[in-house]
Amino acid sequence: MNSYNYITTEEKVYDEGLVTWYLLDLVQLLLIFRFFLKLAGANPVGMFTNFIYQVTNVLVSPFVGIANSISIQNAGVFEWSSFFAIFVYYLVAVAIIRLFFTSRVVSLHQQAQVK
Repeated sequence: MNSYNYITTEEKVYDEGLVTWYLLDLVQLLLIFRFFLKLAGANPVGMFTNFIYQVTNVLVSPFVGIANSISIQNAGVFEWSSFFAIFVYYLVAVAIIRLFFTSRVVSLHQQAQVK
């Protein structure tokens, strides 16, 4: 007996939605680390801090200059560009997932699991 595993359109859309959420989670985690490292005034020479700053510079660069960062006395910096990046990338991911689900038919069960 031959058993074939066919991937339906619904499963493909479901998987694309999950991949989008996983990528968003990774980007959000990196940006949140950056935001709190800046806020705490972490030493940028440290290996972990330097790694986070280098990886997230590309993600934050479109938002630099929207608002001035706020220096906190004897601490770090409230970096608005990181804050805006977290918010905007979330909206972009939601829009991408909505496009996936409006362009193809999926079951209600699969839609509920991705939200």
